[in-house]
Amino acid sequence: MTTILTEFRQATRRSAGSPGYNLGVFLTLSPALYALGIGGVLLAALLASVMPAWCAARVQPMAALRYE
Repeated sequence: MTTILTEFRQATRRSAGSPGYNLGVFLTLSPALYALGIGGVLLAALLASVMPAWCAARVQPMAALRYE
């Protein structure tokens, strides 16, 4: 088992030229993608918090307390 891991490490070092586990897959994210991701998360959080509060605000207090 250790020889297989050693061979794997050597192969990845040779192919990538670095001492890590780089398998040749490079992912580059632009600042626009970061902004899009952060904006999407903020929009989802806003909808998840505002929508239930908005629906609850439209209910009459007596109707909400009727079954309590």
